[in-house]
Amino acid sequence: MFGLKSKFIKKIEKNQGTEDYEEIVEKKTSKLGNVFLVILVIFLFIIGQKVFSDIKDIPEEPIHPAFCVETYSDIDLLRNLNYPQPCYFSEIDKKFNVEKKFRDIEPQINNIIFLNQEISDIQQEIYFNERELDRLLGRYGVGLQEIMVKEKPVIDKPEVKASISSLNEEIASLNQELTIKTKERDDKLNIIEPKLLVLKNSYEQAIDDYKNKRAYFNFIVFLLKLIFVLPLFCLSLYLYFKLKKKNSPHTIIAAAVLTASSILFVEIVLIFLYEILPMEWLIRVFKALMEIAVLKYVIYYGTALLVIAIFGGIVYYIQKKVFDPKKVAIRRLKDNKCPNCSFALNASYEFCPKCGEQIREQCSVCGKLKIKDLPYCPFCGKK
Repeated sequence: MFGLKSKFIKKIEKNQGTEDYEEIVEKKTSKLGNVFLVILVIFLFIIGQKVFSDIKDIPEEPIHPAFCVETYSDIDLLRNLNYPQPCYFSEIDKKFNVEKKFRDIEPQINNIIFLNQEISDIQQEIYFNERELDRLLGRYGVGLQEIMVKEKPVIDKPEVKASISSLNEEIASLNQELTIKTKERDDKLNIIEPKLLVLKNSYEQAIDDYKNKRAYFNFIVFLLKLIFVLPLFCLSLYLYFKLKKKNSPHTIIAAAVLTASSILFVEIVLIFLYEILPMEWLIRVFKALMEIAVLKYVIYYGTALLVIAIFGGIVYYIQKKVFDPKKVAIRRLKDNKCPNCSFALNASYEFCPKCGEQIREQCSVCGKLKIKDLPYCPFCGKK
């Protein structure tokens, strides 16, 4: 909205489609001035972020229900949990008795976790013993090969054989212990499963309540941000158009403030839309549609057409404004060129010598020749 050069606009009075013409005259702005304006925009943006951060502390932010309950209430997750998780309960947990229901079965949960640790330790010990067994079997095989070729044995085959036998017995014992511990753990899980389902149901209710409170919190934060940004945005927008209409050299200052407030305004609107839209639902619907071949290509083409319509429409609007026939004619006349073909003209020409376009016509008031494409007669000042 501002750059190395600001545009000073000189309006021409309304007449026959020339009322929207704006003669653009470059008015330079000092580099130091532009630097200060950029600093102003950055400063306002940073201040805005600080205010946004402080605004979040005004309403009471809801606290998410205890994350640990999500793991503990799922029997499949609990079956593989080796370490207890810290639990921090919120008011929402207490509202739906999540904390109480968890505390009632917490000793049983801890017992299951302890059994999971023992099972994990046994499995790890079996793994290491099996690796050692593979190594010894390899050595034992080398010893047998040495005997077969009647060479002097380097490896003590009876000792290796004894070690292999011992490891096999230890692995068998560990597997038996693993079976016992696993059955004990599974029995405890079967006993506690109904209570876990009740806990899970209460936790899901707490999550739903949290989402509602979170949505309300986001809406209040959005309104507070809007109260902060909207007045600044509206005031800067009003001053910008007011100063621009008066061709004021101070328009660029209002433009800088408007730029910063516009960025902040767009930011809070986009964040709000992102937070309230069911993004997970939209993603699922989009994925489902993309699995259908016909709809997939419809979406592709639709997206391409939408992009063309948006960006092409913007360019079309700009081109239409810039290359409006009346505006083009006035710009060319200003440079002493034919409004139709841009051929260089002499001030006395009534017609273009190249294309025959009429340049001058008789004024209906004073009868003198005036430029056809300009609304006022330079001799009598009448239309």
